[in-house]
Amino acid sequence: MVEALNQAGLRELAPSVVGDYFPDKSPKQLARKADICQRATPHQHSHFFTDDGQFGSLDQHEQQADDTSYSVVDDRTLRLSLEFGEETYRYRIVAERDLAEGLAKLAGAATASMAAKVVRMRRKRA
Repeated sequence: MVEALNQAGLRELAPSVVGDYFPDKSPKQLARKADICQRATPHQHSHFFTDDGQFGSLDQHEQQADDTSYSVVDDRTLRLSLEFGEETYRYRIVAERDLAEGLAKLAGAATASMAAKVVRMRRKRA
C-alpha cells in the first residue's frame, strides 16, 4: 500500500492511509517513522463475488467492509461500481482447483465456495 502511494507521488498520505495496521499510533506518530511499515500488525482481508453480481470485502474481524456491485466485461475483466466511480480490473484464474484449495487454506471453506462461484461465473459469461 505504501509503495503504491510512493509510486503515485502521494507518500505524504501514507500515515493516514495505513493507520488500521497501527491501532495504537496516530498518523502524526507514523509520519515520524523512518520505515512506516516497521512493526505493522498484519491483517487478513478477503473479497467475495456472488452469482447475482454483488462484490464485497471482509476485514480482519470478518466484518463486511465493502458492498457494491460488479459486472463481467469479458473473460479477463471485471468492473466494480463504487461510490466514487467505476473501476476496471483485469484478472486471470490460473487453475480452478489450485485457486479453491489455496483460498480454503488461507481463509476457510466459505471463501473457497465463493472462489468456485467466480470460476462458474467466468465460464457462463465466456
